[in-house]
Amino acid sequence: MFWIEITLHPSRWHVWPDIHRANELIRAYCEDNDDLHFLPTFDVFVTPEGLPDSTHFRDDMLHLNRDAYVLWGNRIKSELTTQGIRP
Repeated sequence: MFWIEITLHPSRWHVWPDIHRANELIRAYCEDNDDLHFLPTFDVFVTPEGLPDSTHFRDDMLHLNRDAYVLWGNRIKSELTTQGIRP
């Protein structure tokens, strides 16, 4: 089973430390369970400076736009392939 990292959103940047902590707890839980796999996505939605990339979000800065869903889907497919699962 795969757990996808909680996505970074520009509209929730002010609570990113809490979201990051939740992601780290989820990652640790997955690492302790052989049948779970954590799928990181943070790097897909940030600028090189580590800030939320607003070009991936709709005007509300919360919901992903179409291009971002393509990137997200590609990350998921890549991870599945890496794990030997045909998407």
